[in-house]
Amino acid sequence: MHTDTTAFTITYIIINHNTEKLTLRCIDSVRKNSVSGCEIIVFDNGSEEENIRNLEKRDDILFLASKKNLGFARACNRAFEKSSGEFVCFINSDAELKTEVDELIGFLRSDDNAAAAGATLLNSDGSEQNSFGKTPCFLTEIFNKSLLKIFLGKSFSQKAKQMSEPFEVESLVGAFMVVKSRIFRELGGFDERYFFFFEESDFFLRARGAGYKIFMFPGVKVVHFQGKTAGVKLLHARAEYYLSRYKYFRKHHGHSGESALKTCLIVLLLSRSILYLAGNLATVFLIKDLRDKLILSGYLFLWHLLGLRRNWGLTNE
Repeated sequence: MHTDTTAFTITYIIINHNTEKLTLRCIDSVRKNSVSGCEIIVFDNGSEEENIRNLEKRDDILFLASKKNLGFARACNRAFEKSSGEFVCFINSDAELKTEVDELIGFLRSDDNAAAAGATLLNSDGSEQNSFGKTPCFLTEIFNKSLLKIFLGKSFSQKAKQMSEPFEVESLVGAFMVVKSRIFRELGGFDERYFFFFEESDFFLRARGAGYKIFMFPGVKVVHFQGKTAGVKLLHARAEYYLSRYKYFRKHHGHSGESALKTCLIVLLLSRSILYLAGNLATVFLIKDLRDKLILSGYLFLWHLLGLRRNWGLTNE
C-alpha cells in the first residue's frame, strides 16, 4: 500500500503485462540502485490474476491496475498522473538497473533545456544493445540498418561504445529513459494513439521541436532482456509495430508520406517472402531460422493485403 504523499526526486514507472517475475526483479534493481528519494509505480495492463498476486502484496510500490490492456502509451500516462517525482523514469519490466542514477539526475538539473536522458542498454552477457538512434524517417524505415551503418558511419551510431561523457542524440530507445516531469506534462505525455511502439520516438521529436535537448548518459547501465514482453506474440507484435510506424508517418509526414512508406514496405515484404520461400525450398524447410523468416514476412504481407486488420496486432480496438 502506498500512502506517502510527499514529493520525490524521481518516480519510476513500470508497465506490467503478464511479466510479474521480471517486474519484481526490475523493482528490486531500482530499489538497490536508485536515489533515496524515489517512488515506484507499477501499472498492470490487464494481466491474468496469477501474474499480479505478488505485486499486489508489495508495500514499497504504488500498484495500479486496468482490467484490460490499455497499451503502453496510455498506461504510462495514467501512471504519470499519480506520480509526484521531479523526474519520471520509464523503465521496461524486462529491464534491470545496474548503476546509480544520481549523476544523471544532476546532469539534467544543470541544463534547463535538457528534457531527457537515456542509459547504456546491455544484453545479459554484457554486450551493448542499441540505446539511441535517429529520428525515424524514410531512410531508417526502408533500408537495412546494417547498410545504413556502413554508408552513414558515425552519424547512424546507435551505441555509446567507449563514450563516457553525456552527448546529445535525436531519440532514445524507450526501455529506460529519465524525463523531467514538468516537460513531460508540458508536452502532454505520450500520444495515446500509439498502442505499442513509436510513442517514445514521437515524444522526443515533439520535445526537440519545442527546443529541448535529448541526451545519452553512458555512465548509467541497464540490462535489457530484449523482447521478453512481446516475444510470446511475435507475429502480432510485428503487425502492431507496422501499425505504429504508419501512424507516426501519417502524423509527421501526412497521408502521402504514410502511403509512400506503406507501398515501399509492401514491396519489400513481397520480395522477402519470395526470397525466403526459395531458400526454404532449396533446404527442404529444414532450417528453422529460414522457416521463421518466411512465416513472419508472409504473415505481414498477407496482413497488408487484407487491409491491416486490427485483430492481427496486439489489440482488437
